[in-house]
Formats: sequence, C-alpha cells, structure tokens
Amino acid sequence: MTVERWTDAMLDRTAQYLESTAQSLAESKRSQAESDRILTETSRELAEADRILTETNLGLAETNRGLAETKKIVESNASAIEANSNAMVEFRLEMTDLRRDSNHMIGIIMQQQSEIRGMQAENRRILDILLNQRQADEPQN
Repeated sequence: MTVERWTDAMLDRTAQYLESTAQSLAESKRSQAESDRILTETSRELAEADRILTETNLGLAETNRGLAETKKIVESNASAIEANSNAMVEFRLEMTDLRRDSNHMIGIIMQQQSEIRGMQAENRRILDILLNQRQADEPQN
C-alpha cells in the first residue's frame, strides 16, 4: 500500500463530495419526511374509506333486508290478487249460471201465468154457460 499525500484540490473535491452527499442526505430526509406525511395522510384516507365502505356495506345489508321483506309482501299481494281474481271469475260464472237459470224460471213463470189466464178465461166461459143454463132452467115469475 502506498501512501499518497492529499493535495488541496483533492481535499476540495472530497469536501465538495461530502457537502453534496450531505445535501443529498438532507434532501432525502426532507423527501422521507414528505413521504411519511403523505403515507400518514394516505393511511387516514384509507381508514376513512374503510369506514365509509363498512357503513355502505351495513346500508346495503339493511337495503337487502328491506328488499327481501318487500319481495315477500309483493309475493303475498300477488297471491291475494290471484285468489281474488279466481274468486271473481268463479263469481262471474255463477252469476252467468244464475242469470240463465233466472231467465229460464221467468220463462216458466210467464208460461204458467199465460196458462192461468187461459184457465181463468175458460172458467169464466164455463161459469157464464152454467149461469145461462140456470137462468134458462129457472121458471120465469
């Protein structure tokens, strides 16, 4: 190993190098501090985002429960509407049958009324004949 004497130029270059390195280290420290600050802020923002996501998930769960209840109500209402519709169809069919039967009964009643009127007319005619015969058989005073 040889020993070399340091010259002023070499010392100046080393000093400049050390000064440059110190400035780089200071800049690195400032960058590190800024990175730490950004990291801390990012961590806070992530925590807030996590809180918001948790609240959103809770809200979605509540919404899903509400939707499930609404679906049950809709299905129940649909069943009730279907039952009512079926009852209305049955009622209409019964009413149609009742109208047809009523019309038939009205026809029978009208026919019987016509026959009764005919029998009444026949009875009056017979009564008139009998009254006329009676008057003819009675002696005249």
